Amino acid sequence: MVKKQLTIFFISSQLLISNQLCRLKIAKEQFLVDGYKTWIVDQNRSFAFVPNQLNLHLPTGVNLIKRNSIFGLSMFESKDLIIGKEPIKIKTPKKPNRFVMNESVYSSGYISKPQIGLQFAEYSESIDDNLRIVSGCCFTTGITVGDNKFIDIDFVKFFLHSKDGLFSDIGARFEEINGSIFVKYSNPFFVDNKFVQDDQILYFNGERPKSIELFLKDILMSKIGTVFNFEVLRDKELLDFNITTSELKSGGFLSDTFMENLGIWFDDGLFVANVHNQSSFSQKGLRPTYRLISINDVDMKNELDVKQYLSSQKKNMPESFQFLFRHKSKGDLNIQLKPNPKYFKSANNENSGWGDNNGFADSFSTNNNSGWGFSIESQEDDINESFYDMFNKQPLTEYLKQ
Repeated sequence: MVKKQLTIFFISSQLLISNQLCRLKIAKEQFLVDGYKTWIVDQNRSFAFVPNQLNLHLPTGVNLIKRNSIFGLSMFESKDLIIGKEPIKIKTPKKPNRFVMNESVYSSGYISKPQIGLQFAEYSESIDDNLRIVSGCCFTTGITVGDNKFIDIDFVKFFLHSKDGLFSDIGARFEEINGSIFVKYSNPFFVDNKFVQDDQILYFNGERPKSIELFLKDILMSKIGTVFNFEVLRDKELLDFNITTSELKSGGFLSDTFMENLGIWFDDGLFVANVHNQSSFSQKGLRPTYRLISINDVDMKNELDVKQYLSSQKKNMPESFQFLFRHKSKGDLNIQLKPNPKYFKSANNENSGWGDNNGFADSFSTNNNSGWGFSIESQEDDINESFYDMFNKQPLTEYLKQ
C-alpha cells in the first residue's frame, strides 16, 4: 500500500514539474504583436489564431505576411530579430490525452473528436482561443479557436510551410457512412466538377480511402492545380474521372454556401458580408447588409438551405437563377443571372454540364447604373471586411452572367 502511494506521489510530482517547465518554455515561445500573443516560428516570424473581426494595429517593423480567414490563422514577420525567444516545436499527436496551456493557463483533458476537413477538432474541456494544445513533452499538437474546438496541427503546419497559406478545394463536401465516403453536396460553380450528390468514392488516385479524415487532408493540403483521379459508384454505374483542385474559398470561419465561388459571402443570418467587386452581383448593386431571401422562388433560411438547393441543381442546371435580396431601408433587389456557356455546355444537361476548363473571367462591364434605382458608386452600405482581401484581390470566374 505504501509502495503504491509512493509511486502515485512520484508520478504526480514528475507531472507537476513537467508542467511547470512546459509553462516556462511556452513563455519563451511567444511574441507580442499589439499586445496579442503570437507563437514564434523562427527568428523573424510568428503566427497566431486571430479572430477575423479582431483588427491588430501592427507596430513599426512588423508586417502581416499571410493570412487564411477560413482557419483564422495569421503569420507575422518582424524586421528585427526576435531576441531571447525560442521557436515552438510541432508534432502530430499519437495519443488523445493532452494539455491546454500558456504561461498562466493549464487544463488537462483529451481530444474528443479529430478534425474532419473544415470541421475543427474538439477538446474535452471548454477552452479560450489562441492557446496551445500540447503533449506531455511540450510539443504543440493544435491551436485553440474557442469553445472546445481547435485546429489540428497538420493544418497549422501546412499553413506555416505553404507559400501563400491557401488550401485546396475539389468542388464537393463529403460524409462518411458505415466506413464509406459519399458526396453530400456538390458545388455547381466549380470548374469541371463531375461530382453529384450521393456519389460513393470507391478509389482515390487508385487506392481505397483509409478514412474521411485522411482523404480530406490529402485534398485540402494539396497544391492548387493538382489533378486527382476518382472512381465512383453512381446509381449502380461505375465512373472514372479526374478533377483539378482550385483555391478553397469557403468554410471554417467563413460561410460555405457555394455562392462564395460567385463572389458572395454571408454571415450566419444570410446577410451579405462580402461581395467581390468583379462579380455580376456587384454590378447589379448588391452590397454588404443585404439579406438573401430566396433563389428561384425557393425560400432560404440559413446556409444549409442555400448549399442543399444549389447542390440539387447540379444535375439539371436551370436556364437562369433568380436571386431575391432584401435591405432594411432600400427594399428588395432582384438579380437574374444565367449560366455562362463558357463553363456550362447547356442548361438542363444531365451530364456534368461543363464546357472548357480554362481559367478566369471575361472582362466585366463598367456600367455604373445598376438598374435598380441607385448608383453603385454612391452606395453607402458597409464596406467589405479586410479579412476577405485574400479573395477580393484575385480574379473571379464568371459562372453566372447577366
